[in-house]
Amino acid sequence: MIHRRHHTLWRTARLLGDLTCGLMAMTLSFLVRIYVEIPLTLSRLPSDRIRYLAVASLLVLATQNLSLYFFGLYDPPRPRSTIGTLRPLAAATFIQGLGLMGFFFLAERTFPRSVVVLFIVLNALLLLAWRLALQAALASALGNVCPSPRLAPVTMATLPVRSKWFMAG
Repeated sequence: MIHRRHHTLWRTARLLGDLTCGLMAMTLSFLVRIYVEIPLTLSRLPSDRIRYLAVASLLVLATQNLSLYFFGLYDPPRPRSTIGTLRPLAAATFIQGLGLMGFFFLAERTFPRSVVVLFIVLNALLLLAWRLALQAALASALGNVCPSPRLAPVTMATLPVRSKWFMAG
């Protein structure tokens, strides 16, 4: 069993990592739109639009953990498959993106919509990578990692019913 101090450390790491993923996704979204030609857009985003990054970053900080919380992503950790992790992350980032678009629309502020679309995709991918890495690190720290998905049925059959094993990968 993990000591209380370690449990708090994992929760703090998860929280701060999620915030970092959101900020990285928003910053990358702006940089991609400014420096890369994206299909189905008229042109690159003018470089003066980077001024919107500060407001967008504050909104991401305010909504990132809240949207993840409402989709159960701050519940006690339990083993999940990649798809089992991706579904709530995708839903949370989509709802967060809709909230950002709604804020800018209702506040009558100009904001590039393509940045929000890129943000949703990048945020979901970064969060997925972060959560899978954190899940693997937690399983490794607990010392109960099943080395291969092929061995999982054999390993699970030999364990007591109440054992808590994570599958890495």
